[in-house]
Amino acid sequence: AGTLVFDVASMSLVPGLVGRERLTSANSLLVGMGAGMDVAGRSAAGVLVQVAGAPVAVLADALSYLWSAAWLRRVPEPPVVLERREPIGRQISAGVRFLFGNQVLVAALVQGTMANLAFPLCSVLLPLLVVGELGYPEWVLGTYLAVGGLGVLAGSSFAHLIGRRLGTGRATWLVSLATAPASLVIPFLDRGPWLWAGAAAWFVLTFRTGVNNVLLVSLRQRVTPDDLLGRMTATMRLLLMGALGLGGLLAGVLGEIWGVRAALWAGALIMAVSWIPIHLSQLRRHP
Repeated sequence: AGTLVFDVASMSLVPGLVGRERLTSANSLLVGMGAGMDVAGRSAAGVLVQVAGAPVAVLADALSYLWSAAWLRRVPEPPVVLERREPIGRQISAGVRFLFGNQVLVAALVQGTMANLAFPLCSVLLPLLVVGELGYPEWVLGTYLAVGGLGVLAGSSFAHLIGRRLGTGRATWLVSLATAPASLVIPFLDRGPWLWAGAAAWFVLTFRTGVNNVLLVSLRQRVTPDDLLGRMTATMRLLLMGALGLGGLLAGVLGEIWGVRAALWAGALIMAVSWIPIHLSQLRRHP
């Protein structure tokens, strides 16, 4: 819940801080920094738990949020002029109407929802498979997941260059088309070479996430008027975060009924076709 509120506020602030002409490069830095900290944080957490114990690691995490909040107080908030205060229900309705009335935003939403639904299906039950069934030590699973952070970092680093060369819509379409089928490798994850093949596929999929998190977020911020940016972002993030939760729930249900690999196959198939909404929409041709 806190992440949802934070994301809505931060994504709504960025255009006013950097200007719409610098959105892609700014988002590239933000997403790349987040991915880098994700990799570093996982590594640091493992060491801290081993040295000082899990409670100390959780306490350090909580204190880091307070440290972040102290720095965020220094961020200037761009002035937003509202002609009149509207009831919260009308504000929500305005955001929903704007989002679903824009075909480009709808395509980005459907694609993102499919990806967010598929990622938990491909990852939530990995501890049972990698550690429980295949017998690998926990650090192997941690390394496998950390590869995803490196993928996001690489994708976000190249997103600005790819978008500038191909255009936002064409870049997201071609990158999705080229990378999404890699998900079909993950259900074959096993001992030996298949573990490394699965890690490589995971890197490819998260590379696409890094590219999309920069290009599509920048696109959403560019096409939305300032007075609707927070409302549109709130609706978008609510649905995208909801897909993550639903994916985790489905992973548990499918794993319980048909086994771990059934959940992996479900996620892989959804991910493999998640480029289709962009292909069928105007987003593919958006500059």
